[in-house]
Amino acid sequence: MRKNLFSVMALCLLGSTMLFAQEKQTDLEKAGLKGKIKKVETIVYKAIDKMGKTEQSSLMSRQVLEYNEQGMQTLATYYDSLDKQSSVTKSLYNEKGLFIEDDVYDSASALSYIMKLVYDDKDIVSAKIYYDADGNLAQKYLSKYDKKGNLSEVLCYNAYGNIFEKRLFKKDKQGNTTEYNEYNGDGKLTDKWTATYNKQGYQTKKIQYDENGKYAYHIEAKYDGNNSVIETVAYDENGEVAYRWDYQITYDLKGN
Repeated sequence: MRKNLFSVMALCLLGSTMLFAQEKQTDLEKAGLKGKIKKVETIVYKAIDKMGKTEQSSLMSRQVLEYNEQGMQTLATYYDSLDKQSSVTKSLYNEKGLFIEDDVYDSASALSYIMKLVYDDKDIVSAKIYYDADGNLAQKYLSKYDKKGNLSEVLCYNAYGNIFEKRLFKKDKQGNTTEYNEYNGDGKLTDKWTATYNKQGYQTKKIQYDENGKYAYHIEAKYDGNNSVIETVAYDENGEVAYRWDYQITYDLKGN
C-alpha cells in the first residue's frame, strides 16, 4: 500500500496541475515541448529485466494529445491496456484564447461531465464549475488570490451549496506553492504538504504530512539540463529509502 501511495505522490511531484491561476505559457510550453507540435503520443509498457537489461513487455496504457496553432491542447484521447479507448477530453477556448471548458466522454463516447471556468475582468479564473451529463450542477470551486495575484484559497461546494473541502496555499516569490493544506467540510485536516523548488521553478522536494500535521514521508527529484526528471527517490517515515526511480531520456534535434 505504501509503495502505491508513493507512486501517486511521485507522479504529483513530476506533473503540474492547473489549479485556478491562468498561466501565460501555452500547454506545449508547460509540457516542456519545443516547436510547432500538433500531436504527442505517449505509450507506457510494463518493464521486465532480462540479464540486467530493461526491456518493454505488455502494454499498460496509451494517450494521444492534440494541439492547436497556438500550442493549446484541444483533444486528449486515453486508451487502456487492451489499447481500447477509455476516455476522451475535448478542450474549448474563448476569443481571447483562454481555456474555458473541458467536455469529457467515456469509453462509449457518451458525455460523462463538463467542466467550465469563469474569469473575472482581469482574465483571472474565479470559479471552476462541474456539470453532469444532463447539465446539472455537480460541484463548484471558488478561488481567492493574495495581493500579488497568487492563488491563496479554494472553497469547494457540492450541488447543494455546502462546503465539502477547503484548500489553502502558500507561495514563494516566483508563485510556486510551498505549502498546501486541505480540510474537509468539518474543518478536519485531510491533506498537507510542503515543497521546495530549484531556480528554474521545478519541484525538487515534497514533504507529505499525516492528518495530525506530522511528517509522513517525502520525495526528492533531480533534473537534467533540459529540466527533465532523471531521478526520484522516496523516503519513508524513518528517513529510509522506500524506492528509487531512474529515468533514461533521449531528445530530438529541438530538445523534445
